[in-house]
Amino acid sequence: MTLATAKQGMQPWFDGVKVGVVKIGLSEGAPAIQVWIRTTGHARKQAFREGQWVVLPLPGAGILRIKSSTPPP
Repeated sequence: MTLATAKQGMQPWFDGVKVGVVKIGLSEGAPAIQVWIRTTGHARKQAFREGQWVVLPLPGAGILRIKSSTPPP
């Protein structure tokens, strides 16, 4: 398991998958985060709330789970 902290605008790599942090904020009063998930030949934008997860699009890359998010002041 890899635990990473990323701020809005960062684009960390996880086993060949780039996760671009587009926006951190509130959605319906709850913390939310919007990311781009990219590999060669694959790109999709996805929104998450704390605790949500998705299987990364490369075999063996694992899952991306948003443990927590803190909207900027």
